[in-house]
Amino acid sequence: MKSPGRTLFVTCPRALVLLLASIPAGPGFMAATTGTWTPASSMTTDRDGHTMTTLSSGLILVTGGSGSAGWMASAEIYNPGSGSWSPVNPMSTSRRDHTATLLADGRVLVAGGYNTPAPAGLKSAEIYNPGTGVWSPAENMATGRFNHTATLLGNGTVLVAGGLGNLALGSLASAEIYDPSTNAWSSAGVMATDRYWHRATLLPDGRVLVTGGGSTASASGLTGAELYEPGTNSWSAAADMTVDRSLHTATLLADGRVLVTGGNSAAGTPLAETELYDPATDTWSSAGDMNAPRAAHAAVRLGDGRVVVVAGGNDCFYVASSELYDPASSTWSWTGSLGVDRVFPLAALLAGGKVLLAGGFTSTSGMTAAVDLYDVTVAPPRPPTAVVAAAGDETAAASWTPPPADADPVLEYVVTECPDGYIFKVPGSETDAALTGLYNDQTITLTVVTRKAYGSSPPSLPSNAVTPKAGSPAPDSASATVSSAGGTVTTDTGGTGPTATDAVETSVGVPATAGGGSVTIAETAITVPAPTGFQLLGQQVEITSDAATTAANPLVIVFTLDESIVSGQTPASIQIFRTENGGPATLVPNCTGAPGIASPDPCVSSRAYVNVTDIQITVLTSSASLWNMAVAAEHDRFLRSRRRLRQRPGPGRRGRRHPVRERVHHPVVPDARRNALEHLSGEHTVRPPRQPAAGSRLRPDLLRKRRQRRQRGDHRRRPGGAGSRRGLLLPGGRRRSLRRERARP
Repeated sequence: MKSPGRTLFVTCPRALVLLLASIPAGPGFMAATTGTWTPASSMTTDRDGHTMTTLSSGLILVTGGSGSAGWMASAEIYNPGSGSWSPVNPMSTSRRDHTATLLADGRVLVAGGYNTPAPAGLKSAEIYNPGTGVWSPAENMATGRFNHTATLLGNGTVLVAGGLGNLALGSLASAEIYDPSTNAWSSAGVMATDRYWHRATLLPDGRVLVTGGGSTASASGLTGAELYEPGTNSWSAAADMTVDRSLHTATLLADGRVLVTGGNSAAGTPLAETELYDPATDTWSSAGDMNAPRAAHAAVRLGDGRVVVVAGGNDCFYVASSELYDPASSTWSWTGSLGVDRVFPLAALLAGGKVLLAGGFTSTSGMTAAVDLYDVTVAPPRPPTAVVAAAGDETAAASWTPPPADADPVLEYVVTECPDGYIFKVPGSETDAALTGLYNDQTITLTVVTRKAYGSSPPSLPSNAVTPKAGSPAPDSASATVSSAGGTVTTDTGGTGPTATDAVETSVGVPATAGGGSVTIAETAITVPAPTGFQLLGQQVEITSDAATTAANPLVIVFTLDESIVSGQTPASIQIFRTENGGPATLVPNCTGAPGIASPDPCVSSRAYVNVTDIQITVLTSSASLWNMAVAAEHDRFLRSRRRLRQRPGPGRRGRRHPVRERVHHPVVPDARRNALEHLSGEHTVRPPRQPAAGSRLRPDLLRKRRQRRQRGDHRRRPGGAGSRRGLLLPGGRRRSLRRERARP
């Protein structure tokens, strides 16, 4: 999963400035969410940099692009009635990043693009006749170009503007007009700014609005917008956008305004900001922020006037999420997610009101033939809630509360790590996961998507941020919702107690309250400084709860500490410290009030031995917080001595084997041309089996019980994951570690 660095290679110039970076994870699920994406029949070949055109018959024509076969001249048609794809005659020239425009007579004009490793814009153009299925040559453009725009004007001609000429020539300001009646090109003047990856929108009054884009002549992004007037064949300045952007979308709304969404800023930061252009007043106004920033995405206006925005890239790499914009309220809401993340997909509104999304570039397979259909009338599954993360050494543990059950079972949960976009899949029967191979010293968050047979949910709210660190103990976490009758949430789901590699187990008892609540527990490496005179033990435990508890009706938190961290101690010598809101750790005193009452609040109600030599501490508190276990500092020398003894097994001492980490690094495939596909290396850990203690001084019956309990605990541990406690139970009782989706060269 880890790699020395992300390797980019490219067969297209998108990688010149494709900087899909820096967004925070978006907000969570909204109750009014509607709309679901479901997989449809795939195209006959994988494509990226292709075009998609809705024909007069309602069929969808897809042309060119590049895929596993290289640059393509092939074309195919999607039939919404049968849901099938069928190849048609290929173009005469292979090309990608070209344009395809439906002409007034029903034919399709394809222009420009490129098909060489050192991209050079093609001047050639050709026309597809749907009636005969035949391609015929059109007159060449005056200037070869790719990543340009093409817009059908009200008089039947086609405006082509901007783009890239080649790597030496850079971006273009020139524009030209194609007249189908004469099969000829003519100049359409010159824009004030050269640009590519811009957007062009035909306005209701016949003018064309060109927005944003990138420019090889300037390091800064483009906020500027321009208007083309067909009557005078001239360009004029429009009001500037409030944010510079490229790789954005521009969608004409039913009321004549233009919605511009997302894109990359000049710094390469994907944007959440959206804005509206009003042609009547030549002004821009905010349309609010999307729930997630995104660039290189797709947007389609639905039949009811709303706009669905889907896919794209951000600092969590590529995303599968989508959201809806409602012009009436100028609000954004989550909608269903794709089954596969991607950038540069193409979308079209079908006659029945559904949206077809095809092709693009994914984080797991690169160029893809995947196709999805969006139905705004179908509610998506609900995402999990209360996602909590805990970090270890190159590992993290995640837990969540599943969505309410319904007639459709959960097939799997998809856990995505941010910022690297690593994906883990968990069977629908599980509500936790152990994630391995993470980067140490890099802060991460996790989101979870529910996947059912008919579609995928929006992403959950992001987890708490955690940072894996070298030498950290094995992480553990738990998350659950309890009813008004109360309940218990625990990290020790198997009831085996703590072990030397998972030295702290925590349970939180929630009393009966008016509305119940959600509880999360994260056991992670210690990050708070030790109070003066004390040595912190094991792990710190961060607990959250939104149950309406009070000092008279408190949470009951039980910490169980393994003998390996409390050797030589008595229950009375273990102290509990609480940290709130980043403040100093404060000692939790013993309870002095009536039984079951947190007085003072919080307080320690009991201390006791359990499992012969483990120690259990019970705390009563009205509110959850961050907790640490500690002993007096003078005992630290004794603890270090005990650890040294345990490393040297011998008569009279219970020796332990310590985990041995073995790394297998897969080479990263280099490619100087760069691209948006990552080649990942893997890392696996191997843990030798635990050995029975030799020469123990414990009584035989106690030793037998201890061995049985430790063996039960080890049996539940996931093989191959350093410190990972839970395995995935598969048919036949076999357990395995999570499989991570990988990019493939």
